[in-house]
Amino acid sequence: VVSASVDSGSSSYVVLTVGSGDSIWSIARTVADGRDVRSVVDAIVTANSLSDGDVSAGQKIRVPLA
Repeated sequence: VVSASVDSGSSSYVVLTVGSGDSIWSIARTVADGRDVRSVVDAIVTANSLSDGDVSAGQKIRVPLA
């Protein structure tokens, strides 16, 4: 993860910039905070309308906080 900021439209999301080598799974593990990583992955995919779950370096994605 390169950078993060709170989504001004909703306090329940943070916007992350995907770093080189990051994946949905690595991001989910980083932000899971005790939650089931699989459910965090699902929430990220849903929040960003990702059809295949792939992300690219430099891409900004919304990550649910809880």
